[in-house]
Amino acid sequence: MFWSFFIKYGKLLIDILIIAAIIFIIVLINPWNLFGGGLKLQNTANNVTAIKEIGQLITAEYYGEAIATYDQTVLKLIEEEDISDQANDIFRDMKQYVLDVHLEGLKEKDILGEPQEEKKKGFFSFNWLPWVSKPKKDFKEKLKDIPQTDSLFYHKPMSPEILGFYFDKRVPTSTDKNRYRNLLWSLFQEVKAKSQELNEAAFNEYMLSDLPIKEGKVFSEFHYNIKKKDKDIKKELKTDLAIIGRGWVKAGIDFGELNDQNFVYDEKHQIIHIYGVYPKILAKDINPWFIPEKQIPGFQILEARNANFEHAKVVKQYCIDKLEKMALKAGIIEQAERQSKETIKNFMALLTGNEIKEVHFHHDTISRITNQIFDDKFVSFEEAKLLDSIIPGEIEHILAIDTATEQWLTNQKNKELKQARLQNIIRELKKCYYQKRPTTYNRLSYLTTAVIADNIVTASEIAQLTEAKWSIENILMDNMNDSLALMHATWYTDSTLAFITNYNTMIDRIYDKTDIVGQSVNDTLVDTDFSIDTTATKKYYQIGVYENKIKYRIVEDTLSKDAIQKLKYSINVPKNWKEKLATQKGYFKRKEIRNAEFSGDSIRKLINNLNAFNSSINQIDCDSVTLTRSNDDDSWVIQNDPCFSNEDQKLVLQYILNHFITKSQEFNWFSTSSKKVKNNLSDVNIRDNLKDVKDMVFGNN
Repeated sequence: MFWSFFIKYGKLLIDILIIAAIIFIIVLINPWNLFGGGLKLQNTANNVTAIKEIGQLITAEYYGEAIATYDQTVLKLIEEEDISDQANDIFRDMKQYVLDVHLEGLKEKDILGEPQEEKKKGFFSFNWLPWVSKPKKDFKEKLKDIPQTDSLFYHKPMSPEILGFYFDKRVPTSTDKNRYRNLLWSLFQEVKAKSQELNEAAFNEYMLSDLPIKEGKVFSEFHYNIKKKDKDIKKELKTDLAIIGRGWVKAGIDFGELNDQNFVYDEKHQIIHIYGVYPKILAKDINPWFIPEKQIPGFQILEARNANFEHAKVVKQYCIDKLEKMALKAGIIEQAERQSKETIKNFMALLTGNEIKEVHFHHDTISRITNQIFDDKFVSFEEAKLLDSIIPGEIEHILAIDTATEQWLTNQKNKELKQARLQNIIRELKKCYYQKRPTTYNRLSYLTTAVIADNIVTASEIAQLTEAKWSIENILMDNMNDSLALMHATWYTDSTLAFITNYNTMIDRIYDKTDIVGQSVNDTLVDTDFSIDTTATKKYYQIGVYENKIKYRIVEDTLSKDAIQKLKYSINVPKNWKEKLATQKGYFKRKEIRNAEFSGDSIRKLINNLNAFNSSINQIDCDSVTLTRSNDDDSWVIQNDPCFSNEDQKLVLQYILNHFITKSQEFNWFSTSSKKVKNNLSDVNIRDNLKDVKDMVFGNN
């Protein structure tokens, strides 16, 4: 029996074994990377884990000595350079603020139709921007309205000192707010005059200029002289203590900061990319004995009067801080980076068994910001604002990588690498909370918050919302330009339709939080006897009352709030729609999807489930929908259009139908194969031959 079975089917069995052996050998050898093994853009989790176990790696050290005195610690002279830089930044912020106030004053005069003074020459005094003076009282009242949290300069302790130094005046005390505001008024008058006298280039240079040198003194000297006159500091300066500190500063990499987003191993090109994790100061200290063999102490007191142990601790720490600054000037970070690259090369070569050609540290802004965000899993408004400008910049940078040159292959791999990494970062960002739980961060988070900040929506904000609305047809029919295609792939690689959910959620929130919609919004000061025209299309909101003035926020050409609601997509898709719309047994049967065309209750059932997540005006009202198999890509196309209120509804439903039909086909493949096997076994000859094999193996019993 066995030989009759072998004679009949032996050739077929031998052919099958030969083909299986060939396939096994090809897969094992994998020539030309036919079965993978090409460029690996994603991170290797095992590599990251192994490197993190190293902890901190010190790759550069600096040894030196520093002399410090107690009065230096009291005055914090180590911050001298930083003090000057901070003062210059604050001074520029002051000039920008008073310029903005000047320009706002011009606009307010134009809105109220007040007479304009003679036009003068100057950068901010062209025909379109007439010069009008601003009353001192209104200016000082405006300063009072600056909130404690929003000021770039007003509430900073150094600001009065800067103005006193600049105008050679007595520095206002913390309680003398009127004197402080008078000095700011002087700066306002100067900036306004400069805007009229100077041309554009000269005015820009003036606005960006640093604090001048006054009588041979820079601001830091002026600052420290003031500190010395402080009563509390005077008492501290009676202590004399001078110390030499000899110690070391060590720099390197903290591998504990590595994660799947900032470590990428490009196996194809044997390059390690590390983003946002870079060499830094890891340790600094003064040893009790700097060189024990030569009996050189690490800590030596040169002079002491009226000093105690606590004073010594403060001066010792100051010595350590001075050593760090000296090490930074000596280039310890640069040296640490060079040595870190070599160390990582050697370690990864041992770990992977492959030569590592290069290690790149990428000191990019997005890594620095997102590393801080991932620490607490929380995105603040300020961080969202930064991300809103940085992420589009990253996408434009990826698009700008030239793949048409001789280096096209390297550039293309670099492009794919950067795109994959950005997708990883955004995937993690979307898991972080935004402002408060349970809201999570998404592409439209910052725009939503910015629009609802004042409960007023203007025409320009409507334009912003319209621009943020992507075309469903372009995305689902793959008619996107390069920029939109990459933006969509970066944000929604895990869910193609999620952009609809994000946008509709944003519009609903803005609609709920908005009080009024208008063409434009302006703030203005008017006299207390100002009469509001209630018949006009303007809306007046009182936001401030002064001695003889009232401040109004004017909304021009008000519109209905429906203008916001009309921005929504005409169909809504629930978040995690694949899970929420799925059914236990699936929607479609084998009999339906075998045909080239079908319709029926299964489609109607899916439409009803989708309608449950849509309002009455967005319902898909179709009694019958017919699907036809496309000859181009084997997808399914909806035939009857008239039952849809718009093209978006049809395209979204068509996309969802194709998803669930594909899932049914994946499931039914096994069922179909099983059925074929069952039918084949019904063949009498095969069944008899299998019985003979069974009898031969197990016996006739």
